[in-house]
Amino acid sequence: MIKRLAPWVFLLFSLFIPPSALSQTASITGTVKDSAGAAVPLVPTQGGQPFPRDSFNLNAERGNSDFDVRQRLVINYVWDLPVGRGHAHLSENGMGKILEGWQIAGITTFAAGLPFDILTDTDTAHTGFFQRPNYNASAAPVVVTNTRLQTGPNLALFSVPPFGRGGNLARNRFYGPGINNWDVVLQKSTSISERASMEFRTEVYNVFNRVQFNQPGNFISDPGTFGQSTGEVRRPDVTSEARQIQFGLRFKF
Repeated sequence: MIKRLAPWVFLLFSLFIPPSALSQTASITGTVKDSAGAAVPLVPTQGGQPFPRDSFNLNAERGNSDFDVRQRLVINYVWDLPVGRGHAHLSENGMGKILEGWQIAGITTFAAGLPFDILTDTDTAHTGFFQRPNYNASAAPVVVTNTRLQTGPNLALFSVPPFGRGGNLARNRFYGPGINNWDVVLQKSTSISERASMEFRTEVYNVFNRVQFNQPGNFISDPGTFGQSTGEVRRPDVTSEARQIQFGLRFKF
């Protein structure tokens, strides 16, 4: 949805709420990492496995699609400060000259997380692959020592199934951490003459310096990392997701 609230305010909303997606295909790739070993932009299928757990029981592979993001809201906005020449406020005096040409713009993204599979390190079904565990929603949770990193379910909810069959947990039953990111630009345009102008920009990525967590550990055999996100999602250019500030100066003629 595009909305112009005033001649100097522009908003663009993009809201995506898909239905629950189902798939009978298993995850295709594992965690994507850069040369330093850090996970790069969050991708579907992270931590998944390349084949069904049991090729003779494909019904067990029915679950949320790897790319099933349930909600996603993106807001683009532009605000031109309505002062200075051509505006109703401070169009003649020196203060208007100082304040004119300022613009604030940005992109804000909120999104739910991607689903992930939970696995054991044991082939209890004798198919040659790690199996999913049994899920017991009423189990008493164990104490989590680092709650800040706990973005997945509690380890006590899962157990290794008995030998001879796989677990009762469905594929991609749980969802990882979502996205809350603000990128903002503050810009000042100054007219030097009829044919020349100067533009100064301050670009701030991840303004509030929020950690965008990666998918949590998904092997119940590793209690130290299970359910915990120990890495961050990188930006599309593979730089850190931590706050970044850059300045730019452009002369136009």
